[in-house]
Parts: sequence; C-alpha cells; structure tokens
Amino acid sequence: SIIGYKGISSLIQTKTRVEVEDSKWQQLVLFFDRFELDVKQSVNRPIRSRDDTVEPAWLGRPSFSGEDDAQLVFSRLGDPEQPGFLMDTRRVGYRLHDGSIELLIWPSLDVAPSAKPKVFKVLSHVAQVTFSYLSADGRWLNAWPDATPAQQKAFAPAAVQLAIKLETGEMITRVFAL
Repeated sequence: SIIGYKGISSLIQTKTRVEVEDSKWQQLVLFFDRFELDVKQSVNRPIRSRDDTVEPAWLGRPSFSGEDDAQLVFSRLGDPEQPGFLMDTRRVGYRLHDGSIELLIWPSLDVAPSAKPKVFKVLSHVAQVTFSYLSADGRWLNAWPDATPAQQKAFAPAAVQLAIKLETGEMITRVFAL
C-alpha cells in the first residue's frame, strides 16, 4: 500500500504541474493574440493629450510615468461588434506594472484632463517586458517615434518586437509586422 500511495501521489503532483504549465502557455497565446489584433488595427490618428499637446498616433518608450501612462500607446480601430465606446476608434496602451502586463483603454481618443483609462491585467507573473520598433531603414529602436526624418514620416513602425521574461525565467520574443 505504501508503494501504491507514493505512485498515486506522484501522478497527482505531475498532473498538477502539467496543468499549471498548460495554463501558463495558454495565457501567453491568448495575450499574444490580443496584442497582435490591437497593433494590426492601429491607425494614423494623433491625439490631444490632457495637457493639450499633440501626441503621435504611436508612442513607444522604455518606461512609463504615472498611473495613467503606458510603455506603448497607440490609436486603434474600434470593434464594431462591441457596445458603447469600444466600437469607436480608441487609444490603447500596454505596460508592465506590479508583475503583470496591463492593457489600458481610454474612453476617447483625445484625452480630457480628468479622463482615466480602464486598466485590465492581461498577463500575470511577468518579470520584464521590452518593446522594440523596426524603423523604415531596418534599425530596431527602443522608442517610437525616433527623431530622424524617415521615422517622422511614418506614423507607425514597420514591426514591433515584444520580449517577455516570465517570473519562472523563460524568455519569449515575438515580432509583429504592421
């Protein structure tokens, strides 16, 4: 009976570990699908920020400042099947905050002084996120837009590279062509 108990216990522990790993990779696939859908629906629509300055349609930087900001922010087409403000062209952003990648959705494109984005945790247990942007001349940049004349003409990069390091140590890098 002791041998049988140890065998069953080992099987249950293995099943639990496999289920946890399976769930982790499913969440990653769902996140990458969502991110790809968002960036592929980006549009050239600069916005007015809360301090009444014009921000580009695409804005990427290595870090963010403040609870209403993100590392990557861009204008995107709405979803016609969604009710309310989600069917309109909107401003979305992604950031790493407290070990989770968060999706920010602002209620309108042009940001009113008191407007706050809705924040959704879309991927947990993340240690690091890096966005890189492919310029028209084939260089990977850590911020968008770049000050060079070629990048000032393009509203968005040719591609976005997203590198995620999980808390468990795995590093996943995906490139999304725009």
